[in-house]
Amino acid sequence: MNSDAPQFESPEQMADATAAGLVQVAAHNAFQLFWNKEFRRLASFDVISQIEQDRIFNELVVSYVVLLLLLLEAPDLRDCPREFRDYLLDLKERIPNAHTDYLRSLGVKLVGSCFLFLFLLGSDLCNHCKLQGNSLKRAYFFP
Repeated sequence: MNSDAPQFESPEQMADATAAGLVQVAAHNAFQLFWNKEFRRLASFDVISQIEQDRIFNELVVSYVVLLLLLLEAPDLRDCPREFRDYLLDLKERIPNAHTDYLRSLGVKLVGSCFLFLFLLGSDLCNHCKLQGNSLKRAYFFP
Protein backbone atom coordinates (compact mmCIF):
# COMPACT_ATOMS: atom_id res chain seq x y z
CA MET A 1 0.00 0.00 0.00
CA ASN A 2 1.29 3.42 -0.94
CA SER A 3 1.59 5.63 2.15
CA ASP A 4 1.08 8.73 -0.02
CA ALA A 5 -2.30 7.52 -1.32
CA PRO A 6 -5.24 9.43 0.14
CA GLN A 7 -7.31 7.53 2.68
CA PHE A 8 -10.54 8.82 1.11
CA GLU A 9 -11.51 9.09 -2.52
CA SER A 10 -13.57 12.26 -2.05
CA PRO A 11 -14.38 14.97 0.52
CA GLU A 12 -17.88 13.47 0.75
CA GLN A 13 -16.45 10.08 1.72
CA MET A 14 -14.26 11.78 4.32
CA ALA A 15 -17.29 13.69 5.69
CA ASP A 16 -19.28 10.45 5.99
CA ALA A 17 -16.47 8.76 7.90
CA THR A 18 -15.94 11.80 10.13
CA ALA A 19 -19.66 12.11 10.89
CA ALA A 20 -19.81 8.41 11.79
CA GLY A 21 -16.85 8.79 14.13
CA LEU A 22 -18.22 11.92 15.77
CA VAL A 23 -21.63 10.41 16.55
CA GLN A 24 -19.96 7.33 18.03
CA VAL A 25 -17.89 9.58 20.30
CA ALA A 26 -21.05 11.50 21.26
CA ALA A 27 -22.91 8.31 22.12
CA HIS A 28 -19.93 7.01 24.10
CA ASN A 29 -19.72 10.25 26.11
CA ALA A 30 -23.46 10.22 26.78
CA PHE A 31 -23.14 6.63 27.99
CA GLN A 32 -20.23 7.51 30.29
CA LEU A 33 -22.12 10.45 31.78
CA PHE A 34 -25.26 8.34 32.19
CA TRP A 35 -23.35 5.82 34.32
CA ASN A 36 -21.38 8.41 36.29
CA LYS A 37 -22.18 7.92 40.00
CA GLU A 38 -22.30 11.63 40.77
CA PHE A 39 -24.60 12.32 37.80
CA ARG A 40 -26.92 9.51 38.84
CA ARG A 41 -27.01 10.83 42.40
CA LEU A 42 -27.73 14.40 41.28
CA ALA A 43 -30.45 13.19 38.90
CA SER A 44 -32.04 11.12 41.72
CA PHE A 45 -31.82 7.89 39.75
CA ASP A 46 -32.63 5.91 42.88
CA VAL A 47 -36.22 7.23 42.86
CA ILE A 48 -37.09 7.60 39.17
CA SER A 49 -38.57 4.93 36.93
CA GLN A 50 -36.68 3.00 34.29
CA ILE A 51 -38.72 4.77 31.60
CA GLU A 52 -37.59 8.15 32.94
CA GLN A 53 -33.99 6.92 33.09
CA ASP A 54 -34.29 5.85 29.45
CA ARG A 55 -35.61 9.30 28.55
CA ILE A 56 -32.67 10.91 30.31
CA PHE A 57 -30.25 8.73 28.36
CA ASN A 58 -31.95 9.65 25.08
CA GLU A 59 -31.78 13.32 26.00
CA LEU A 60 -28.08 13.02 26.76
CA VAL A 61 -27.38 11.43 23.39
CA VAL A 62 -29.43 14.00 21.51
CA SER A 63 -27.79 16.81 23.49
CA TYR A 64 -24.30 15.60 22.60
CA VAL A 65 -25.22 15.31 18.93
CA VAL A 66 -26.83 18.78 18.90
CA LEU A 67 -23.66 20.08 20.53
CA LEU A 68 -21.71 18.65 17.59
CA LEU A 69 -24.05 20.47 15.21
CA LEU A 70 -23.52 23.73 17.07
CA LEU A 71 -19.75 23.30 17.16
CA LEU A 72 -19.70 22.87 13.39
CA GLU A 73 -21.29 26.29 12.96
CA ALA A 74 -19.27 28.11 15.63
CA PRO A 75 -18.79 31.82 14.88
CA ASP A 76 -15.00 31.60 15.00
CA LEU A 77 -15.11 29.23 12.03
CA ARG A 78 -16.20 32.14 9.83
CA ASP A 79 -12.54 33.10 9.52
CA CYS A 80 -11.62 29.71 8.04
CA PRO A 81 -11.05 29.35 4.30
CA ARG A 82 -14.30 29.02 2.34
CA GLU A 83 -13.48 25.48 1.21
CA PHE A 84 -13.08 24.32 4.82
CA ARG A 85 -16.31 26.05 5.91
CA ASP A 86 -18.16 24.32 3.09
CA TYR A 87 -16.74 20.99 4.25
CA LEU A 88 -17.89 21.67 7.84
CA LEU A 89 -21.39 22.57 6.65
CA ASP A 90 -21.50 19.34 4.64
CA LEU A 91 -20.27 17.44 7.69
CA LYS A 92 -22.97 19.08 9.82
CA GLU A 93 -25.66 17.96 7.37
CA ARG A 94 -24.42 14.37 7.61
CA ILE A 95 -24.49 14.12 11.43
CA PRO A 96 -28.19 13.24 11.96
CA ASN A 97 -28.17 10.46 9.36
CA ALA A 98 -24.85 9.17 10.68
CA HIS A 99 -26.41 8.88 14.11
CA THR A 100 -29.48 7.02 12.91
CA ASP A 101 -27.21 4.72 10.87
CA TYR A 102 -25.16 4.09 14.02
CA LEU A 103 -28.29 3.26 16.01
CA ARG A 104 -29.43 0.84 13.30
CA SER A 105 -25.99 -0.80 13.34
CA LEU A 106 -26.53 -1.46 17.06
CA GLY A 107 -29.87 -3.11 16.33
CA VAL A 108 -32.03 -0.21 17.50
CA LYS A 109 -35.38 -0.19 15.72
CA LEU A 110 -36.27 3.37 14.81
CA VAL A 111 -39.85 4.50 14.35
CA GLY A 112 -40.09 6.73 11.31
CA SER A 113 -37.65 9.62 11.37
CA CYS A 114 -37.94 10.11 15.13
CA PHE A 115 -34.28 10.87 15.80
CA LEU A 116 -33.90 13.12 12.76
CA PHE A 117 -36.90 15.09 14.05
CA LEU A 118 -35.30 15.36 17.49
CA PHE A 119 -32.04 16.65 16.05
CA LEU A 120 -33.86 19.22 13.97
CA LEU A 121 -35.95 20.23 16.98
CA GLY A 122 -32.87 20.52 19.16
CA SER A 123 -30.97 22.43 16.50
CA ASP A 124 -33.93 24.76 15.85
CA LEU A 125 -34.30 25.35 19.60
CA CYS A 126 -30.61 26.22 19.89
CA ASN A 127 -30.80 28.52 16.86
CA HIS A 128 -33.88 30.22 18.35
CA CYS A 129 -32.07 30.75 21.65
CA LYS A 130 -29.04 32.17 19.84
CA LEU A 131 -31.21 34.54 17.80
CA GLN A 132 -33.04 35.67 20.92
CA GLY A 133 -29.79 36.19 22.81
CA ASN A 134 -30.96 33.80 25.53
CA SER A 135 -28.75 31.31 27.24
CA LEU A 136 -29.55 27.77 26.23
CA LYS A 137 -31.95 26.08 28.60
CA ARG A 138 -32.65 22.43 29.16
CA ALA A 139 -35.17 21.21 26.62
CA TYR A 140 -37.27 18.07 26.86
CA PHE A 141 -37.52 16.32 23.52
CA PHE A 142 -39.76 13.49 24.70
CA PRO A 143 -43.35 13.62 25.96
